[in-house]
Amino acid sequence: GVPLRLNSLGFRGTEPEARKSGFRIVIMGASPALGWGVREEDTYADLLRKRLKAGGKPVELINASVIGYSSFQGLKLLRKTVLPLSPDLVVITYGVNDPDKYRFFMDSGLCDKDVKPASPFISAAARAVQFSRAIALYTRLVRRLAGMPSGDGHGRIFRENRRVSEEDFSANLQQLAAAARGSGARVVFATSPFTLPPGAKRPGWPVRAEADALAAQAEKACAGKPCRDQALLKRALALDPGSPRALFLLAASSRAEERDSLLKKAGLSELEDCMAALERYNQAVRRLAGDLGAPLCDLEKEFSPGGK
Repeated sequence: GVPLRLNSLGFRGTEPEARKSGFRIVIMGASPALGWGVREEDTYADLLRKRLKAGGKPVELINASVIGYSSFQGLKLLRKTVLPLSPDLVVITYGVNDPDKYRFFMDSGLCDKDVKPASPFISAAARAVQFSRAIALYTRLVRRLAGMPSGDGHGRIFRENRRVSEEDFSANLQQLAAAARGSGARVVFATSPFTLPPGAKRPGWPVRAEADALAAQAEKACAGKPCRDQALLKRALALDPGSPRALFLLAASSRAEERDSLLKKAGLSELEDCMAALERYNQAVRRLAGDLGAPLCDLEKEFSPGGK
């Protein structure tokens, strides 16, 4: 319900100055840094701009954060669009989308680096569909022509791959920092803040791994068809009632009235799983900041329950 004002670069906020006159800061991240659901004047980018201005600092601040971006897209954005702006300081806040397994409505189950971009024609057609109710019915057809999933299965099947693996996440951050510093900019890192949903629990990894292994056996035995023999799945869920793989498989072979309940539970488990993984990704940010001697804003700790 909050309007977004975009400049010619596609970033949120006012138009960047044609000629850099002062110290230029660029913030790079996803929806938290963009300020999704937050008025522009209340985003931390704008609050920072006002505070520095009040302190007499001639600073230009550009919010180059984009909804849904992982560190993979961030690295491309830095090289193509941000470095030509000659930033003096780059704030890197990626992480919240990297451990996710689902890519909104364009989910393919692949890691970000393995997804092939759609052709310009298909991209233009998809944009037209987004903004025209008259042709919204053709969305599935356009995606089918592009070889993309229709989106109907989003969140209804178990995915193996995270959008960006922990190893690739660390490598992307290293390349982001190296490219920014190579252009003469200083770098600040930030971890990703998050809060688990009410009632959510962090999974016990050894137990979950054992339960998922049993569910994988059941999936292999089913050979892509609904699992009619649910003994293995029930054993998996007895070990870990929140095993996402087991819940998704059980939902696929359950009656309609039970399916939605199982999928809802599976979705919550996946979210718990994702947030627990994000703790590890944040730890990677801390390690890299320490290795590089770069300043770190540890937002996970600042915004944790009982924090500031």
